[in-house]
Amino acid sequence: MAACHESHSSAIFLIKRSSSAHTPYPSFQRTAPAAAETRTLGVQDHRHSTRQPMPRLPLHEEFTRHSEWYQPDRPHIHVPGSLAFSPDHIRLDLNDAFSAIDGDVSIADPVTTYPALHGASTKGELLTLLRAARASVGLSFGPAGVRQPETVTSSWLVVGAHVRADETYRSLTFFIPGLAAWLGQTPINCSYVHAEGEQAYSEHIVRTPQKPEATRVDTSSMTVRWGAGTSSSINVFERVHIDVLGWIEIVPDHPQSLEWFFEQYEKLSAMLTILAGDSIPAESITLRLTDSDYSAELLVCMKPAKYCRLRHPGDFYFPRNFTKIPLSELVQRWFQEIDSVLVPSQLAVSTLNSSGLWLHVKFLSLIQVLEGFHRGRFAGEYLDAEAYDAIKAALNSALPKTLASDHKDSLRSRIRYGNQLSLSRRLTELASLLGDDVSIRVFGVSTKIPRAWIDTRNYFTHWDKDLLSNTLEGQALYNATVRMEHFVRALFLTLSGVECTEITKAIDHTSQCAQQLAQVNIIERHKADPSQPKGTLYTVRTKPVTDNQQSQKPERSIPPE
Repeated sequence: MAACHESHSSAIFLIKRSSSAHTPYPSFQRTAPAAAETRTLGVQDHRHSTRQPMPRLPLHEEFTRHSEWYQPDRPHIHVPGSLAFSPDHIRLDLNDAFSAIDGDVSIADPVTTYPALHGASTKGELLTLLRAARASVGLSFGPAGVRQPETVTSSWLVVGAHVRADETYRSLTFFIPGLAAWLGQTPINCSYVHAEGEQAYSEHIVRTPQKPEATRVDTSSMTVRWGAGTSSSINVFERVHIDVLGWIEIVPDHPQSLEWFFEQYEKLSAMLTILAGDSIPAESITLRLTDSDYSAELLVCMKPAKYCRLRHPGDFYFPRNFTKIPLSELVQRWFQEIDSVLVPSQLAVSTLNSSGLWLHVKFLSLIQVLEGFHRGRFAGEYLDAEAYDAIKAALNSALPKTLASDHKDSLRSRIRYGNQLSLSRRLTELASLLGDDVSIRVFGVSTKIPRAWIDTRNYFTHWDKDLLSNTLEGQALYNATVRMEHFVRALFLTLSGVECTEITKAIDHTSQCAQQLAQVNIIERHKADPSQPKGTLYTVRTKPVTDNQQSQKPERSIPPE
């Protein structure tokens, strides 16, 4: 396994270029400022990581390993096989079964599970499959005898260590494309030096480890560290390649299980998705064992999501500098409140990060998020339980005895939930959290929840033809989903204490997410009132061409010799 070294010193690359023909190759040097010597790199690639050891196995790339496997409680039985990783599953094809078939094999047999399987690849890597299960076992006869190949599947793979099924870990680090830009951390600085009277100039590329930021989260008894690291690959005859990745390290007060780490990461990921205005999933994951500083890589099959496409702090929906709240306080407040709307936040992230959803599905998902947010944050009843009990009893006793039993059950069910607020009331109460400036941008000219949202949801749910005339479709349905996305983002931002004036600033920003809403507002305002600006992008003015102009030919310009 190739080592990835950790360094806390700056790395400086001197690239000297010349416009003359006297220097056939550029020279690349890496120097440490405190050292007395300068090392010149050779032809081979050289990898160097700053601060956090950078991972080498991305979650989105497929790979295979020829390997040998055994069960931790039966270390004397080794079975060769082939391991294949892909973003949606991990498959281990063994040449023989760990346990030979004996007796009847039936469909109703319980699934054979393996809490942990240990392996070693032909590359010298230590491998661990966690929470694995037998997918199939075959039975073959031939000149070589009886063979029982087995296929095992899993969603968890550790590369670089053998771990127990009940292992706990000191920390997990998630490397996230785009995070460094949102944090505003610049681990790379470039400068040019041009000596007077010389044609050559030097380009100085300085890679400096950034000081991580630490955020204390008391509600989860953990510390979250934020930072950015770099990794370089240099070939003096071909290229200099430097990668930058932001990272989040979750460090609990006491070692925890993998499930615990992913519960915390899911909450952080939801916050980042709301802030970014784009999907911002992890590209790679590393873990630290309880009894060692050694770092191994963790590969997990997660729902595929596009990596963050934003490359500059100004590209994000809610850049970090849009709020006066420090990052530590922002995160602390988020963890204090998110559990009340945890499931709606998961649905929100899934919907916002999904591409190609049918508009009907996206609309219904977003309105479910909004309803779930209200249920998690508000009481949601017209009357207190005691007052409604008397009404419920009166309504139940008033049901005609001639009704069929299933009809009575249906009516009693409606009476049981009759004290819950209507969807219209729920959305109106949520809108009141945003203030007038945000509301007029999110909901349009009326500043109120459009009745068409309610009727469209009810039609898609109950297929009541009486609602069809006020049901959204086509462009109107698309515009509604754009508005609802901003409604959802604004509500979740309020969880962290972000002020409405700061949310307004984000909506008026130049991010792609904000510009979508701006275009919808311009079109709808101009449609309602033609005197309103129509969002002119550019103007083209034409002039009629005279006969004299048509007869003129452009003069041919011949450059002097």
